[in-house]
Amino acid sequence: MSVVLRPAPNWTLRVAVGMVAALAVLAVILVLPSFLLSLEADYETATAEKRVLELVDGSVAVMAPESAIAIEYSETTRIVRLLEGEAFFYVTPNPDRPFRVTAGDATASTVGATFNVRMRSDHARISVRHGLVDVANGAGQPMDAPLEAGHWMKDAGDDDFVRGSGRYQDVGRWTQDELSVGDRRLGDLVDDMRRYIPGVILLLDSELSNERVTNSTFNLDNPNRALRNIASRRGAEVRQLLPGVLLVSRD
Repeated sequence: MSVVLRPAPNWTLRVAVGMVAALAVLAVILVLPSFLLSLEADYETATAEKRVLELVDGSVAVMAPESAIAIEYSETTRIVRLLEGEAFFYVTPNPDRPFRVTAGDATASTVGATFNVRMRSDHARISVRHGLVDVANGAGQPMDAPLEAGHWMKDAGDDDFVRGSGRYQDVGRWTQDELSVGDRRLGDLVDDMRRYIPGVILLLDSELSNERVTNSTFNLDNPNRALRNIASRRGAEVRQLLPGVLLVSRD
């Protein structure tokens, strides 16, 4: 009787190959959305980068860090698609050629105004500094009345809008390197600061993340200092765990 001896499986090699494959899949998951966004966008900004665009009709778009837009102009229309991030618009008046900004399921339309559009997780928030801005949902249904100076609209999903008002002077203050806060979650503010600070910012405490920061203004000239000031409003601190890794916590 003959016995066939088979070599023992090389488990180390199999584990290594499996890890390489998993890392490759992870890289595709992380990189593919940014690659597809770059293909669609006409203009993009990186972390901590702002950009001022002078459009062909004389209007101006100021792009916040980590933002992307696409521009579609014709003889009769002016359309800007906010694909990601935030932008502030100074629109040159033209009653015969409406200026439209689409963001997620919301469309802002004006014949001449200054207003801000921010998009997070495919939900838009539109705020007006001067002028009148009409807003329609994904189904093309307009709001009952246009937004005016100081008014804002937030897309709540399912074609629903939440509407409110505040100080018109606070709309788009980030364009002057100021972050104005009326009443927001600490976690949302930390998300904003991730656009200004390269690396990783960790906020692992859900209770701390949900606490509110109210009636505050932070200077974005020094983003790291601004983050520390934001955290201090709720008794938290910012610590550097590793180069490029910051932790926001109370411990």
